[in-house]
Amino acid sequence: MKKLKKFFSLALTITLIFGTTSSTVANEPGLPSGQIPLGQTTQTTGEIIVNGMEITAPRPSVTDGVIMLPLRSIAEQLGLELSWDETEKRVNIGPNYALWIGQAKLSLDGGLTTREFGPPPKIIDGRTFVPISIFNHGFARFSATIEGGKIIIDTVADVILPIAHSATIQYGHAGIIKNNNGPLLTYIRFPITHCFADGYTSAWAHELHQHAENEIDTLRESHDSAAGELNINFNSYLVYDRFVGIVQQGFFNSTALAHPMDIIQTFNLDLDQEIFLGNSDILDLSKAEDILLLLRHNILKIWSGTGELVDTNLLDNMDESWLEHIAIGPYGIYIILERGVHLPSYLGSLNIMLPYDELDFALLLGKEVEILPESTGEQAIGQTINPASDVVLESLPTLIMPPMSASRGDVDPSKPMIALTFDDGPSKYTPYILDLLERYGGRATFFVVGNLVEAKRDTVQRTVDLGNEVLGHSWDHRDLTKLSGSEIKTQLLNTNRVIEDITGTPTRFFRPPYGAVNDTLKNVSRELGFGIINWSIDTLDWKNRNADVVYNAVMDNAANRAIVLTHDLHGTTADAMERVIPGLISRGYQLVTVSELLYYSGIAFEAGTVYHSGN
Repeated sequence: MKKLKKFFSLALTITLIFGTTSSTVANEPGLPSGQIPLGQTTQTTGEIIVNGMEITAPRPSVTDGVIMLPLRSIAEQLGLELSWDETEKRVNIGPNYALWIGQAKLSLDGGLTTREFGPPPKIIDGRTFVPISIFNHGFARFSATIEGGKIIIDTVADVILPIAHSATIQYGHAGIIKNNNGPLLTYIRFPITHCFADGYTSAWAHELHQHAENEIDTLRESHDSAAGELNINFNSYLVYDRFVGIVQQGFFNSTALAHPMDIIQTFNLDLDQEIFLGNSDILDLSKAEDILLLLRHNILKIWSGTGELVDTNLLDNMDESWLEHIAIGPYGIYIILERGVHLPSYLGSLNIMLPYDELDFALLLGKEVEILPESTGEQAIGQTINPASDVVLESLPTLIMPPMSASRGDVDPSKPMIALTFDDGPSKYTPYILDLLERYGGRATFFVVGNLVEAKRDTVQRTVDLGNEVLGHSWDHRDLTKLSGSEIKTQLLNTNRVIEDITGTPTRFFRPPYGAVNDTLKNVSRELGFGIINWSIDTLDWKNRNADVVYNAVMDNAANRAIVLTHDLHGTTADAMERVIPGLISRGYQLVTVSELLYYSGIAFEAGTVYHSGN
């Protein structure tokens, strides 16, 4: 079993020569087409030809024997629009790509999938320089070669990836097994895709949970203080509206273990035929030797980057066992190597993506499927087909707050008001809370988890139809303070998009999981035009799971213009609302949404600001 570290999506990099420096490209077999011939010594004059035209540009540089090219000059000739994010030190390239100064990675879809290359981009005399290899293995639509000492970059009009033109990232929604109490802390997310495989993926998650509970129970027979934690997450991808790849990864830990036990499981599906796909259905394993050469090259890149001594002897006898765990991804096939099985344990579990264009010689998946026509412009790569689940890269404009749906006319600003808020839904208890609000004439705000929304579209629609407010609570309940700026954007914008798809209204506020806020989150929120909502009354309903305690927490602390935190994920919270809602109304409180509360409190909206109440 294996622990999730991170996905490594590494592009193969060529070593080139510049100016009077001379060197030889390493004779590494299995490199994709478009690279300098093996063993060839190459020099360049510094001239750059883009689509047949010599361009005026700063002279190329060289770093660690690799030619570095001026990005903007070439991008403009290729028709790529660039923008600069000073906070992130990031260059956005068209709607799909981004790279970071000082980091050897290219983002294909807002950070969920990256390709690594080297050396990293750098600033020279105020201009961004990138390695030549990025035009071969980063952008799929271009090629870069050296001919007669000139650098030749061309648009490859007939490049069509086998699958990536039609891919949905995070397909389906999440089922959750969660327990914050007892000796085994549990958080398991598994995919619900409404297809033949749901019974299997659900059974795997529940059986894993039961096995972990049995382990802890056995330990507690001899040690009363024995405890453990089980934490599993997933990534899922739909390609061509037919094939699905699912990766479940996480860990199990207990007081009896020296270190956590890694857990991994992959599922690959063919929705048309309603079958699970084996590795031999996805890749032509008669060509395993060539596949392993690509894998070996990626492993060497990762290993050499750790600073540890690389033992190439471990890579001399690679066989099909190295391909045991594979999964269909949106831009390539993920190969997952278990910690300590083939490689030293300090490398962890490695998740390596081999791009489809590099695997074409061995790829069986989708060969019988008609290739969709390539879209024009930059939309081709990473284009999605499900607006409720797609990865959104565009930033929303900075918004000035209008009357925030508060022009209902039934709120009296001179009278007390309070905002009930419900996190972590929608859930099976949400409809009952809506029934209570409708019965007593109250409104509330529901902070929803993005990947749960699609399965509860009717509930979300009814929520807004009754005059309530639906806002985001991240895509998959991750601690946003532990993410990069680009990852935060993906979490917020994806959730905003799936809500807007149902309600027809973009959201302007969100609540971060755990109420956790840092400067990065504030800066991203300010850039996107979002306000941050926390609370002034915390019922701790997730912890006590007791309707009486929740009722008392609200009624004992109720105050004018307060924001109350609860969770519609728990039945005990729904039970408490049977008394909370009429109880607050009987005390003279108007039950309003967060937006209404802030508006009628006369609070000016400012993006990036954290609001705890209307006071």
